Amino acid sequence: MFCSYCGQAAVANASSCAKCGKPLRSAQSSNPALIAFVVLLAITTVAASGAAFYYARDSYQARRAMGMIGASDGPQLPATLGNLPPPPPPPPPDSPAEKVVSPCDAGVVGGVEGGVPGGVPGGVLGGAIGEPPSPSAASPKRIRVGGSVAQANLISQTPLVYPSLARNAKVQGPVVLLAQIDKAGKVANLRVLSGHPMLMQSAMDAVRQWRYKPYLLNGEPVEVETAVTVNFKLAQ
Repeated sequence: MFCSYCGQAAVANASSCAKCGKPLRSAQSSNPALIAFVVLLAITTVAASGAAFYYARDSYQARRAMGMIGASDGPQLPATLGNLPPPPPPPPPDSPAEKVVSPCDAGVVGGVEGGVPGGVPGGVLGGAIGEPPSPSAASPKRIRVGGSVAQANLISQTPLVYPSLARNAKVQGPVVLLAQIDKAGKVANLRVLSGHPMLMQSAMDAVRQWRYKPYLLNGEPVEVETAVTVNFKLAQ
């Protein structure tokens, strides 16, 4: 043991220094702050060395996985830790399944892909088997014709009844109606387009009883929409 003040070697089991008379401190109790600092420094050094080692290992393996370095480049890791095995190769892509076309799936030459045997060349998918499309399937539900065309097909016309209130008020003039004629030639619906209010109801009551010859399109009767003009005129 040495004196912490003068450095003199102390006598065994002595409580004070023989040279300076200062009290002696045992090795266990001398400078505890220094001992704690040394211990902390040692722990920090070991931790930093371990962290640097693992960082270097992970960085090397990542660069090797990306192909930046070869297998023989870079630092060699200790055998106790070992290198991570390379990742398994990706599975091969699935080969497209070969489509087998049975005789039932093969259409006629010029038909639509996915058709059935017996189809019409140049036909449409979903059409009738072995039958061409009917012309009536493409016919419109209702067509618009001019007033002169509808007037030519008129076969029965109920006479007009002049409203007494309009006659006394000397009201006259045309009433224009929009008429829908069904396939049988009957007036199915009426709508007023213009005219004097006193004359409208009388005009609708008369036109609703009119009968027309069915209008044919491609040999098939169709509904017709047309404008009908009813003239009210007072006698002179």
